[in-house]
Amino acid sequence: MTQTETPSMPIEAFDPLRIMTDRPLKTPEIHESNDFYGHAAMVKRFLGLPPHYPIKAVLPHGSGYPGYIWKVDRDSVFPAIFTNSRHSCRLLRGKTPQVRFPIGPAIHYARSFRDLHQFKALKQSLGKVLLVFPPHSTHHVQSLFSWEWLANDARDQGQPFDTILVCVYWKDVSRDVLDQCHQVGLTCVSAGHIFDDIFLDRSRFLLELADAVLCYGQTSAVGYAMHLGKPVRIGVCKTRLVADEAIILRDTTIGCSKAHNGYYKLLVRALREWSPPDHPRNRRIVDFGWGFDDVRDRASLLRLTAIVEDVCALSREHPAPPAEVFMRQAKWYASHDKPHRADLIIRTLEQNGMLP
Repeated sequence: MTQTETPSMPIEAFDPLRIMTDRPLKTPEIHESNDFYGHAAMVKRFLGLPPHYPIKAVLPHGSGYPGYIWKVDRDSVFPAIFTNSRHSCRLLRGKTPQVRFPIGPAIHYARSFRDLHQFKALKQSLGKVLLVFPPHSTHHVQSLFSWEWLANDARDQGQPFDTILVCVYWKDVSRDVLDQCHQVGLTCVSAGHIFDDIFLDRSRFLLELADAVLCYGQTSAVGYAMHLGKPVRIGVCKTRLVADEAIILRDTTIGCSKAHNGYYKLLVRALREWSPPDHPRNRRIVDFGWGFDDVRDRASLLRLTAIVEDVCALSREHPAPPAEVFMRQAKWYASHDKPHRADLIIRTLEQNGMLP
């Protein structure tokens, strides 16, 4: 299916157990984590590229915390990274030799379902919706908290909601969790498995159903909700992490940089009360990590995809540090009547502080 075709509504998001069967990662991506949560598959749908085409840049997954880079992404064979925001590009200087291109929040490139007749009918039946993102586990760290406390806190938001949807993370979905949610009056939904290629489409579907979004802890949904025009708040839920201490340090914000944790604390202070999506100060703070103004249209993102394809080919023929290879590619573009591509590279190298 291409971006121009009419998508079918991912109603299976309301049946978490059905879409949570564990599975291996099947991806054509050379940098395999590009397809965690279906990022690469989503971008290719947006661009109209064939599913088997591997994108020649790193597509980081996870929350929008500027200045943080996952070791796997940093050690990629690719000389370019598509980051969320221009601020992250600047803060990553000295942490990776890769050239950083901002493309904004990933949810921007997911398919929208709000114009479908079935979507409008579902929205009408649900009424006013609060979408909740609870604390979640990771591959190796289990997050434990009280579902009863979360249900009571979700209801105590200063405004009535007809439906409270709880988006349960793939690692936390179980019959026991669904039963606990049901017992306290919550409706469980899910965006899918980490290796699901329409994870972000389902995420956008659920966010578009919402009238407000409540997030507990670090989650990409903070920036996604604001980008899609939803009031958002960060709640604090007492959570116990279960894993070896070394794994907790490796896989959670506890072990991340001071800048990473400092930005999260700033987010919590700014969004501890309900924030409308157009609140000037709060929007600037969230934009710093998610890059609302850095989104690209199809033509611009296609041009960028073609550039990194050319640079990868050039780096195989003439190995050199990434900035040097990009500069060489820019000179080639300039001499072959492709000034827009040359200008994009030069401008990006300048913004990254990588011009020779």
